[in-house]
Amino acid sequence: MQTKTRREREREQKKRDILDAAQVLFAEKGFHGTTMAEISQASEFPLGTIYKFFQGKEQLYHDLIVERGRAFGRILNRSLRDETLSPKAKLAGMMNDIADYFVDNKAFIRLYISQVIHVDAVLMPELGRNISRMHDEMISLYAGLMASGMASGDFVSAEPDELAELFQGMITSTFWAWIQAEEPADRLSERLQTIYTLIAKDRRS
Repeated sequence: MQTKTRREREREQKKRDILDAAQVLFAEKGFHGTTMAEISQASEFPLGTIYKFFQGKEQLYHDLIVERGRAFGRILNRSLRDETLSPKAKLAGMMNDIADYFVDNKAFIRLYISQVIHVDAVLMPELGRNISRMHDEMISLYAGLMASGMASGDFVSAEPDELAELFQGMITSTFWAWIQAEEPADRLSERLQTIYTLIAKDRRS
């Protein structure tokens, strides 16, 4: 892998800093309630610098959602990569990784759940397409795990795609309930454990 130059690393860091500042504002005020001037002030970068990275607020919002969504996808892939693990072990490991990601990226998950659905698809059709694509990829990953677990007798019997969609819905609802209740991180793990027990069979005699 080619080593990045110092200038490239600095440019990437500036972009991350801008996205981090924008994420907090979008989560607090929503897309329509946030201005580029506020992002400039929060990130401590002049507007001219921000426009070197993003054509406008729409592209900034798009890049934030897609970049964070892809990072989450990489975590899911990493969780399921070890073929030596049983489906139950993969599910448990993946849910631990999901809990860690949610705790570490609370502002983004709040933004994604509460704001993305309200952004006009006509205003940002490319974002809508990318979100749909990432959702389909996520469901495909989940469905593959569910099918594997059913084949081994570790998971409840159902259509893999339907169980994957149900799993995704429970994850989203669980996080939203947790964040609205302002509970500690260990309570999120407890909530996710409940989902695990609904999917994985208990083989204890």
